[in-house]
Amino acid sequence: MSRGTHPRAPLLFVLLAVTLSTSSAQADPQRKEGEVIIKFKETARPGEVASIRAALHATKLKHFTRIKAEHERISGLTVDEAIARFRGNPAVEYIEPNYIVHAGTIPNDPSFSKLWGLNNTGQSVNGTTGTADADIDAPEAWNITTGSSNVVVAVIDTGVD
Repeated sequence: MSRGTHPRAPLLFVLLAVTLSTSSAQADPQRKEGEVIIKFKETARPGEVASIRAALHATKLKHFTRIKAEHERISGLTVDEAIARFRGNPAVEYIEPNYIVHAGTIPNDPSFSKLWGLNNTGQSVNGTTGTADADIDAPEAWNITTGSSNVVVAVIDTGVD
């Protein structure tokens, strides 16, 4: 062993390199290749829209009525080429990749830690300490399922205190 070299230095370097490559891969959002979300400006003429869709070889997959945007499958250009070409177009309000997103199982509500009934870790809330695991194990349940559209939940509130 040479002076100044720790025997575990190569292993530490490998672990650091793996950690950095994993971190950067997770930071890069996933997207559906060959698909974009595009919103045309209200002032766009039908001919302009048709010309852009033809250049993209676009097939409409879905129209989002509320935001007035289109989910398109494209084959004329790559997603990056389409964005570079049409992002500044006067007829286009925005064009972006169709990102794949997943809902987190734990809400990002800053007050979630105060909800003892859902997840009690023995935390202190307003000066009172809870009892660890005296809860309904909501995070554990959310790892199994977050619900079904077949389940109907109703709240009946008479308004009487």
